[in-house]
Amino acid sequence: MKSMKTNPSQEYIGLKMSSQAPIPVNLRQGKQNVIHVTGVEVTKANATGRRLTCVFQLNGQEIMTRRVYLEHVERMMDKFGVDLP
Repeated sequence: MKSMKTNPSQEYIGLKMSSQAPIPVNLRQGKQNVIHVTGVEVTKANATGRRLTCVFQLNGQEIMTRRVYLEHVERMMDKFGVDLP
């Protein structure tokens, strides 16, 4: 019987980052994938924990929901000044 592995990104689920002024963040690699947001919330992670589903907000309004790689979420946390869990 296979044992259940815990999701390595479990501590990121439910994480909220916010700021007063819009902050530019990268969704993926490349200059064309930069958006300006005032809030990001991590809602779920895939089974391996490598891709996280994030809700992006601008001035309290939800602008998009995207799956983002863990590395990019960690960079967003840096920009928002949130400590890594």
